[in-house]
Amino acid sequence: MNIKHLTGNNGYWQYERRVPKAVLAHPYWNEKKSWKRPLGLKIDAPVTEVISAWTLIHQTFETSLTNIKERNPHTLDQRERRREG
Repeated sequence: MNIKHLTGNNGYWQYERRVPKAVLAHPYWNEKKSWKRPLGLKIDAPVTEVISAWTLIHQTFETSLTNIKERNPHTLDQRERRREG
């Protein structure tokens, strides 16, 4: 199965995603460079179940990322200014 951000871990599927540098320092990410969540499904699980679980976890990641960017623009702007300066 070739789905973006989907990896196997000890016989189970997990969602693994790199955290963007711009939001890495936010407490939600705990300064971890990658965000991993188990799908709770074995590698041999039906494709439809894997896609359904992947979709939920993917939406969670994207929603979290969007919320952090929208609610903390001052912090993100400061980081961008430091990078440019």
